[in-house]
Amino acid sequence: MPLIGELADTFDDGVVDTGKWPSNYNTGGGGDPTEAGGRARVACDTGFSAFTSDNTYTLADSHAWVEMYPPAAGGAATEAWAQLLIASSTSGTDAIAEVNAVTGDLTLAVRTGYFDPAATILTYNPVAHRWIRIREFGGNLLFDTSPDGLTWTNQRTTASPAWVGDADLEIQLIAHRDSGTPDVAEFDNFNVTPSTAVFADLTDDFDAPTVDTVKWPDNYNTGPGGTLPDQPAGLARVPCDTGFAAYASAPIYRLQDSHARVQMFPPHGPGHSESFAQLIVLSDVVGTQIVFEVDAATNILLMAIHEGFIDENPATLPYDATQHAWLGVREDAGTLVWETSPDGREWTSRHTTTAPAWTAQNNLSVQLLAHCTPLVTGGPPSDDYAYFDNFNIRPELPAGYTVAVDWAGDGDFDGPYDDVTGDVMQRGPVTFSYGRDQARQLAPPRVGTLSMVLCNADRIYSPENPDSPLADDLSPAAPVKVETVFADVMYPLFTGRVDDFEVHPDRGDRTVDITALDLLSLLQGVKISTELYQAQRTGTLIGVILDTIGWTGPRDLDLGATFVPWWWLEESDAFSAMTELLASEGPPSIAYVGPDGTFIFRDRHHRLLRAASLSPQAYFAAGAAGECSPVYGYGTGGYGEGGYGGGA
Repeated sequence: MPLIGELADTFDDGVVDTGKWPSNYNTGGGGDPTEAGGRARVACDTGFSAFTSDNTYTLADSHAWVEMYPPAAGGAATEAWAQLLIASSTSGTDAIAEVNAVTGDLTLAVRTGYFDPAATILTYNPVAHRWIRIREFGGNLLFDTSPDGLTWTNQRTTASPAWVGDADLEIQLIAHRDSGTPDVAEFDNFNVTPSTAVFADLTDDFDAPTVDTVKWPDNYNTGPGGTLPDQPAGLARVPCDTGFAAYASAPIYRLQDSHARVQMFPPHGPGHSESFAQLIVLSDVVGTQIVFEVDAATNILLMAIHEGFIDENPATLPYDATQHAWLGVREDAGTLVWETSPDGREWTSRHTTTAPAWTAQNNLSVQLLAHCTPLVTGGPPSDDYAYFDNFNIRPELPAGYTVAVDWAGDGDFDGPYDDVTGDVMQRGPVTFSYGRDQARQLAPPRVGTLSMVLCNADRIYSPENPDSPLADDLSPAAPVKVETVFADVMYPLFTGRVDDFEVHPDRGDRTVDITALDLLSLLQGVKISTELYQAQRTGTLIGVILDTIGWTGPRDLDLGATFVPWWWLEESDAFSAMTELLASEGPPSIAYVGPDGTFIFRDRHHRLLRAASLSPQAYFAAGAAGECSPVYGYGTGGYGEGGYGGGA
């Protein structure tokens, strides 16, 4: 017994949905109703024509609304009308909202034998009355109008007739005239809330102690306990049991050119045949939806479009709790994209397909859903939950510096002791520099350096301490990086490797001194030989040096303004060879490794051509008389091309 409110249609696809309107008709011979221009079109001639639903609905505690465009009078004698009609199983016993173009009236009636002596008749206003609604609530039948489908004005309230609770009601969008020129009536957005909202407009950090029912008005739980989702401890908590439970938004959103993203913590998998959490975008057709699912029982990440709850060409991946910590669905230029992120900031596409047309509708909803099926039938409830956080909220990076050493050398800097920021001693802060050997254009390049002093009170950094979790990893050449965050932007400051490691074991000085060199040091002491090159630019030859030593990091090389007639190396030091090429290029050319680990070569013309040299990068000004501190500011741009030094 579906509610009339469950029947919805935007009429946007240009094809009559016969599942929603199986009984359409036209007794005037002018052709069956159609969809065109995003609206339902119904012939208005001397017959009767209508979009007609099945007779399986009930109006009790439900509604029917529509955007109505009545026909023109067209010379009709007394009537040329369009109606929103809710018909009972008894002919002529119904509820109507009718606009008659001949009389200019809007009639709101509850009829018996096609007549209502107490009908409300208003002067029709095509702006104020463009939307018509009939609804049943609390034993009353209400007739409302709206100019926009959002703000409604009640025009009539009357006691509900008994038949509104029947399960055999039928909806018609119908038109008729008694004479004159045949025309059409048009209808739009049947039971569809007009909304300009996109999913990106819906955001929630779930930090409030109670569910925001404006954002999530339709939350539910069909499980045995029926406990609704809540949000303790700053997370959305959704019960996971044999039923289905979900945070559920209102059906007022559009996915086109937008996205839905969330941080997900799936339920436990052991003891279940399925134990999943889902991010779902639902259309107005039950069972037609976009699904992004983590099944903890199978450890599978599922990406699919459901039609009739059946996966259509699904894609799957092994679930990785780190790389897939965040799930997102977005539509971009006709393409539907499933994507994941480890941090909610940088996203990786995992699956794409052509976006279904309904993603452009403005009546979509989103759910954060959980469901579990225990392996033992009839066993105790799982008493488990799925958790969600930061719906459509991009986490901000905390401001400050980070100093990290990748002790294991695995390239992740995510080990439990890799972040050494908290151990940096104030008396031995991080200092680093790179660029030229001296502040002169003719000075040769220098290998960047870093130094710092770490507190070692717990002897974590003591290789001779068998209880140290780092005892086997404390050796030179461990990767080092220094970063800072300002205004939610992360800036790299230094990338290199440990060069020296000196432990001070004195009771009054349990510290460790660490020095590091940047990646330019990889060229030092490396003997290389090359083939013979003729008439090559200096930038090309520096690239040859990098290729020969096996440089795998990023590089940013100018072409070079100098052609070298003949060039080769025979058991030559790679760093010295690079320096000789810089001398051939001439000042102010430079080569260095940037703070993010990029090998950079700038030729002698770079200060004449590059925006960083042509545009102001910062401005400084003395304060007004009597001020104690200078006024200063920063412009856009990067690091100084000749080098950089700093402390953290």
